[in-house]
Amino acid sequence: MSRIFNIMPVRQLYAEQAIAGYEKTGVPLVSWDGSSFVPTANSDDKGMYFIFQKLSAWFGFSADEAITVFHLFFVIVAFLLALGGTMLYFQARASKFLAALVIVLLSAITLYRGDSYMMNSVFALSTVPLFLYFVEKKKPLWLFGFFIFVGAFAALAGFVRAHAATGTLIFLGVVLFFHYSATLKTKLLLLVGLFVGLISVNHYIASLFDARDAFLLKINPAYQEYMTTGHVFWHSIYIGLGYVSNPEIKAYQDEEGINKVRSLAPEVRYTSPKYEELLKYETLSFIRNYPGYFAANIFAKLGVIFVYLMVFANAGLLAAYFYRKPLVLDIAFAMAMGFNMLFGVLVVPRLNYLLGFACFAAMFGMYSINFALEKKSVQEVLGQFGLHQKAK
Repeated sequence: MSRIFNIMPVRQLYAEQAIAGYEKTGVPLVSWDGSSFVPTANSDDKGMYFIFQKLSAWFGFSADEAITVFHLFFVIVAFLLALGGTMLYFQARASKFLAALVIVLLSAITLYRGDSYMMNSVFALSTVPLFLYFVEKKKPLWLFGFFIFVGAFAALAGFVRAHAATGTLIFLGVVLFFHYSATLKTKLLLLVGLFVGLISVNHYIASLFDARDAFLLKINPAYQEYMTTGHVFWHSIYIGLGYVSNPEIKAYQDEEGINKVRSLAPEVRYTSPKYEELLKYETLSFIRNYPGYFAANIFAKLGVIFVYLMVFANAGLLAAYFYRKPLVLDIAFAMAMGFNMLFGVLVVPRLNYLLGFACFAAMFGMYSINFALEKKSVQEVLGQFGLHQKAK
């Protein structure tokens, strides 16, 4: 099926198995692999497949249809919320035009890249622009309801992709406590709203895993040894050390991690706690034994990430230099970008891992240029860039 977005072939297979399992059992996060019931996407985050199961059950969608609806729904929601937030916040016509252009481009890139990775930018686009508008206009009642939504959405985003919401939550927290003009009591109440949404959805997610475990352990108690609730961690970091080829890890390929564990302990199953423990040890051993290759990996990845910063922040970096926003906003953006770049540093600096970073870099540029346009006309700002003189 021809699509405008990407999804890994293995995730397409997981989606088909998840829907087949739910049709046969009605139990969430249980898949049918053609011969037996198995944990859904055991090496991956589970939320996307649960959504596929529900879309299929509610509307009779096939795997292809559920995947398409999933992508379109979340990207359209993110686009509308981001566009609404920026149109309310920005006053200058040029700023509004720029915001619309940036949000269209970010939404298109998010949709094209697709897969569970898109949740990093979907969550940021859905929350940051509206949050900054509510903060700017000092609307605590709106913020309280918004924070309940943010907490619930953060839990869902993390269910789909681990830590998809973390960088954005760091941004919101910094702005809330160090930039928003309100009493400490008001800020703490807003935080309570966020935790209400977060805990409520996480409690529901925990019940899904309980139902899965109860069903599968009746069939095969051995599942207890390797059932997971999220994506493998040390496996990804270990194979990420192959970004720069070296004597130990030739390339960024799943087979590098799988074969390494197989050579050490053939009986250990992929995704099991023992599997992760072995690759954690091997990762730390690599750092000790090959510090030069480790440093080469890190600097090579940082070099690519720097290029992403230049591309997505672009003229916003100049605007941020010449027309200084409140320092806390720059710090909040820097912290969000810093967290989101970790996925590219720890694994590989590809767009799928850096969608959150790219989104925050673009929004940083967008808000920096808007701040400049609030102080000067478009012609004056462009002239300032050409003169390379700092604004008075």
